[in-house]
Amino acid sequence: MRLLHILSQRPGRSGSGVFLAAMVREAARRGYEQHAIVAGPPGTSAAELGLREDEMTAIVFPSPDAPFPLPGNSDVMPYETTVFSTMSPAQIEQYLAASRRVMEDVRARFRPQVVHAHHLWLMTALARDVFRDVPVLATSHNAELRQMIKAPHLAAHVLPGVRALDAVCALTPQSVADTVDVFGVERERIALTGAGFRDDLFRPPDEPRAAILAELRERWNVALPAEERLVTFVGRLSTPKGVPFLLDAVAALRGAPPHRLVLVGATGSGANGRLMDELVARAGGAVLHVGAQPPEAVARIMQVSSAFALPSLFEGLPLTLLEALACGCPAVVSALPTIASWVPPAWSDAGYVELVPPLATTHADDPVEADVPRFVADLAAALRRRLENPPAADARDALALELRAHGWSAVFDRYERIYDRLAAAAR
Repeated sequence: MRLLHILSQRPGRSGSGVFLAAMVREAARRGYEQHAIVAGPPGTSAAELGLREDEMTAIVFPSPDAPFPLPGNSDVMPYETTVFSTMSPAQIEQYLAASRRVMEDVRARFRPQVVHAHHLWLMTALARDVFRDVPVLATSHNAELRQMIKAPHLAAHVLPGVRALDAVCALTPQSVADTVDVFGVERERIALTGAGFRDDLFRPPDEPRAAILAELRERWNVALPAEERLVTFVGRLSTPKGVPFLLDAVAALRGAPPHRLVLVGATGSGANGRLMDELVARAGGAVLHVGAQPPEAVARIMQVSSAFALPSLFEGLPLTLLEALACGCPAVVSALPTIASWVPPAWSDAGYVELVPPLATTHADDPVEADVPRFVADLAAALRRRLENPPAADARDALALELRAHGWSAVFDRYERIYDRLAAAAR
């Protein structure tokens, strides 16, 4: 089968890019002929997806045809971007025209049998029009729900194409309901496919903690304290990811067992990114920012952490949560509807996942200042419980066992059934 992937952002710098890379990897193992269309700044490479250069075509921003940075599905990205809600009508037309030219070229050259797009937003709606005689499915990563709130004037460009998709794949039960309510997609065309993790990397530790710390130091130049318990955050350092509130919560943990907050990831773009750098510097030695790391290093950091923290203001199903749990690392996360609908109650009862009532927001991810003290206090209390009760080896193994059904191979099985059904119907 000739499978075409489409992603409207740089694949190596986002959760949906990690998702796409996993789809590419699993499809290659099963003998698919593949090509990918991705948007990105100059330098975006097929290597970010594990493809050959002739297997990927980039829509480059800025370019003479679209002279502005790549618009981001989130307003804060780990590289310079344009914000959809601030784009002029002329810029939107340039964005769509540049994307259409690439899609039409790839359609003629590759002749896909199935198109798998990501995000229910402008580029996916455009793909439905360009590939009108080919089955097109799309994965919702929930960022598009935020864009519908922030840029509702673009709905006219989005909704007709999204509603005409052959199938929509959602990450969580709440995402299914949101897709029906916000985009008007019929429930019978939505599949709950979930998200995954690399089970060859993310698993409980099978070596002593000291050996893992030594490997991190020697192989990746990441030095973590041996005598302290670690709370680890993995993701883009930004306000929507809850980083300022996490820093405040950790600062409030006086009297807790000796601990350190480890921040893994790049700071976001623009003014918010500069603010994150300032806040981390102000936190001093209580916080260790190790920057973006390869997945091999992230897995090892998770294996020596007592807790994973993700106090986001908006999420779909964060891959980093699955990766932490697969390493047997308990999680403290915002009880956002998408996450709460996915976490089994038994996991909360067992202490595997602590769901903190989320911070009140406006416009999807703008914090309500009056609710910040409550959120920080709740977050600090949950972190204290995890630090005072770090998981034993048998508890890590039991948690990891719960994640077996969520590896990328199992996720791709669900997608493959959809590919086969759509391709058969098109013949």
